[in-house]
Amino acid sequence: MFTLLLLDCVDRFKGERSISAVYHLLTGKRSAQTLQDAHMYKLSHYFGVYKSLDRNDFRNFIIQLRDQGYIAGNDEVASLTRNGKELFHKENSVERLKEFNGINYNRMTHLCIQRLKLFVQTVTNIEAGNHTFIAINDNKEIQGWVRKLYYKNKSDLKLCLNRLYQELYTFLKGLEELEATIFVERFTGSSSVGLSKEQISRRYNLTFHDVEIKTELINHKLISFIIKNKQHVPLLAEFIEDLTNYLFMTESAEKSYQLLSQGHSVEEIAKIRHLKVNTIHDHLVEIAYIDNEYDLSKFISNEGVEQIKTCITNLKTRKLKVIKEDLQNRYSFFQIRLVLAIHPPDVKEKQENGQ
Repeated sequence: MFTLLLLDCVDRFKGERSISAVYHLLTGKRSAQTLQDAHMYKLSHYFGVYKSLDRNDFRNFIIQLRDQGYIAGNDEVASLTRNGKELFHKENSVERLKEFNGINYNRMTHLCIQRLKLFVQTVTNIEAGNHTFIAINDNKEIQGWVRKLYYKNKSDLKLCLNRLYQELYTFLKGLEELEATIFVERFTGSSSVGLSKEQISRRYNLTFHDVEIKTELINHKLISFIIKNKQHVPLLAEFIEDLTNYLFMTESAEKSYQLLSQGHSVEEIAKIRHLKVNTIHDHLVEIAYIDNEYDLSKFISNEGVEQIKTCITNLKTRKLKVIKEDLQNRYSFFQIRLVLAIHPPDVKEKQENGQ
């Protein structure tokens, strides 16, 4: 599965971004460039799905794919070979990759799973009469959240456990058998200790990379299940209740977004924040990717939007310099980036060499 995920990223970048851009995407680097790449190349569902990926491991895996004849290129840029495209499209895992939702579930997933695991450990131990156990998570914020939910259900833990079992069972029925097994075996209870990812890898003959990716995919499926069925799984819904109203952007862009919402101009925001106007432009492009109702009229006319959209469609590229030159420099890089953000092109791009 990890191989297919990498092939998909390389293919969508079309040689217009470096191999490092793939690494930053998967590890969820909170930079304006990575977030914009994720949206522009329709890879936002992969954002942050493998935060623990080691850079050397990533580099070695790319070399391995090159040696196997699946990708071509150098350390800077790469593209899929015919063999790479054939491998990607013949595998059954391709459809499952679409179930990732990294940009939306990035923050939510980790907190939900950590809360759930600690809550299961806590209530199963206490219900079994064991009040002295070593918590599997020492994060004070997560412990505090679990403590509140425990006291809320303290009067009838058996009922609480039964409800949680039924809600999780409904979720697990919708997974493949191996996915359900991996999910369950990662939990620690009163009489069992959850398996590590290394143990899962050995037990089911999976690469460590595939275990990481499969685990994250299962977690995303859980979040999606809860959101779609929150009325039917009220206990599980509590684990993400305070996490859903969250716009994912860099901290700096968020500050500019707040000032923009208060009616400040770009120049005023730059002055207030002691930043360059170009930096605020970066923030506005980042905001545009997230806010679908973003009003472009302050920065570019409707005629300009249409001209840029037509140019992108005709050239079949997202390269800013190429687009700007074709439009005879009538529009700035900032304006072109805004249009790309609000109206992402749905075109099959030509294979191009270089940046």
